[in-house]
Amino acid sequence: MPDYVFEENYTLTSLEETATYTKEHKHLLEISSAAKMEADTKNKLFDIIDTYIRDSKARVAYGS
Repeated sequence: MPDYVFEENYTLTSLEETATYTKEHKHLLEISSAAKMEADTKNKLFDIIDTYIRDSKARVAYGS
């Protein structure tokens, strides 16, 4: 699981960049759009869960 987001050398994407990306692309950064997930049969559940966990941990790191 992506614990590396808590490492000192990990660069968090700024909240501004994340907000801009989300508004423009209508999905979270590093997480495929729903349309792509539906079309891409190669997407594995583990990869999706791993990405969500990494994103959640990055959000927690902002609060640290």
